[in-house]
Amino acid sequence: LCESPPYWDLVNILLIPIIQEKIVTGFRGILIDLSSKKVSESALFASEYKYKQLVAKLPDIVVVHVEGKIRYINDAMSSKTGYKANDVLGKSIYDFIYEDDKRMVQDYVQRRLKGEDMPDFYKLRIKTNFDDIMFCEIRTSLIEYEKRLGILAVITDITDRIKTEKSLRNIQEQFISFMEKIPAKTFIKEESGRYVYMNNQWEEIFGSKNAWLGKRISETMPESFAKKHLKSDKQALKQGKSFLEEELTDSKGKKRFYH
Repeated sequence: LCESPPYWDLVNILLIPIIQEKIVTGFRGILIDLSSKKVSESALFASEYKYKQLVAKLPDIVVVHVEGKIRYINDAMSSKTGYKANDVLGKSIYDFIYEDDKRMVQDYVQRRLKGEDMPDFYKLRIKTNFDDIMFCEIRTSLIEYEKRLGILAVITDITDRIKTEKSLRNIQEQFISFMEKIPAKTFIKEESGRYVYMNNQWEEIFGSKNAWLGKRISETMPESFAKKHLKSDKQALKQGKSFLEEELTDSKGKKRFYH
């Protein structure tokens, strides 16, 4: 015995009888300390609980899909789609995927489960309980869930981003349509001086705009002409405007004045 015996919370006691002349005269005892094991189990349980709480509160939707059924969802499923746990658990993920995307997702899941090398993420649409469509970006990985192979899916709502991109495309198309209809020869440069847009009227002076797009004026025109325009560009960047008048020969050989 030690002078300061440990205070065990839990022990396993093994008693071995002492038999003399067929009579039990006593016992030998073996004490096995189970405290450290229980501490480890408690720590593991606490760690798992904290992890589940963290996953539950993630802003992205988290789904575990095992053997064709949804086995776990986090809180974001309800807030993003309007579906409660009892609407989803035990059902197939395909019940909630937009019809036109189902075949693509089914093929992806089957190949993923076979161990094929697949992209880490892809896009799909989900039918929500709000009678609309949610555009999503989904990342998946294989996991073992309750001793069975499953798929962990993290689903990010990108609906706002898709709508913004569509709106920007519409604005760009309207802008280009307007620029192509005005009679002026129009171009857009980056701050570096590289041409990024020219309307069709530009070709009346300088020929095919494909020879200009992506290039600077110093790469397409004589040095003296380029220097004047570079100076004008710097003035426009500094003061918000500039004025430059040029006598040019158009594609038909006629001299014209432009500013």
